[in-house]
Amino acid sequence: MGMMGWMMVLFCDVDDALRRIALWIWPARDIMIRTSHAGGGVKACRRCRVRGDQLPVAGALRRRDMVSKRFIALMLIAVSGAFAHVGCRMPDRGNSPGTAAAYEKLRAELEACRKQHLSRASEDEVKKLRMEMAQHESIVDGLRVRDAALRRVLEEYPRSVCLIQGSFGFVDPSIDESQSVTDDAGEPIRLEYVGSGFLASSHGHVITNRHVVEPWWNNSSVVDFLARGWVPRLMHLTVYFPGHDAVNVDLSKIRVVHEADVGVLEVAVSDVQALPLAEREANEYRGQRIILMGYPTGLNALLARAEPEVVSEVLAVADDPATVLRELANRNSIFPIITQGALNDVTPSKLIYDAATTFGGSGGPLIALDGTVIGINFAVTRGFQGSNFGVPIRYARKLLP
Repeated sequence: MGMMGWMMVLFCDVDDALRRIALWIWPARDIMIRTSHAGGGVKACRRCRVRGDQLPVAGALRRRDMVSKRFIALMLIAVSGAFAHVGCRMPDRGNSPGTAAAYEKLRAELEACRKQHLSRASEDEVKKLRMEMAQHESIVDGLRVRDAALRRVLEEYPRSVCLIQGSFGFVDPSIDESQSVTDDAGEPIRLEYVGSGFLASSHGHVITNRHVVEPWWNNSSVVDFLARGWVPRLMHLTVYFPGHDAVNVDLSKIRVVHEADVGVLEVAVSDVQALPLAEREANEYRGQRIILMGYPTGLNALLARAEPEVVSEVLAVADDPATVLRELANRNSIFPIITQGALNDVTPSKLIYDAATTFGGSGGPLIALDGTVIGINFAVTRGFQGSNFGVPIRYARKLLP
């Protein structure tokens, strides 16, 4: 018998129960029972010996019966609704050996329901906690990867950043294209300079600026010479990697990008790691921290950072910039300067950042915190270090195999 069966049984027994309660509360001699005879009149019960005008007492009893039955019915409906909400069944009266067994079965089912709900709540909480922990672990992993990349950049990358030292002169085509133009003392005019670069492939390709491999390009200081019809000519180019001897560059293997300040040269060098080039677009790094490496101020900075005894030894045997650099290289005293800043803006052809640099740092790599080279340093703002400029690395890819 299900829930509705229990309700019907209880409801049908209400009338008999109420009559028994009424007889207990009001003795038989005080209760008036309404009866009817064939003529439709009302007569008193002989047993109670009262008149018919006392019959309203019996009517009140019947009204009380009706109210009680309605109250109990409503209570049964409320109880059944509560069990339906919990989601558990009332015990089947026909399947239980007795009332005690039915109550035990109901209690067991309620306990099973309670444990089931607790188990579900616990699983949801654990799942949420795992998601939160995964998010925190992801943040920590990102910081760990970034810190590891930064450590690697600071410890390993400087050995892949080279100082480039070169010289150039002029020839006068109207006189002799094979002879360099000389000064008043009869010595060939030779202008020396330094720049920076970095190894970008295992085949010995070094990325730098166009104005490092063609130092007269966009160079206002040689305008007067060019106005005379003189033609600039590169005389020599030498590369110095930290911990390595000087490497002379084959001038016939220099290439440049005409739409940007980028040049590539080839050298024969071993035990030097090629720096990884960024695959992502430069604007994705905007606002992030960047690292710049190079040789700003060139020879002066190297001498300033070298040990005093090293400087004394070098200057004792060297009398020109090329010799000084060779002596510093022999004493393992060539190492790039590292500065840091933020990538503040990106245009299609420029990267704008505030990492400090100056003349001599041209051609140095601009490195993101993920360890990839995103640009090549090429210009500074005179008298203001808040805006320096680089070329996006995608321009250099055109010159690599």
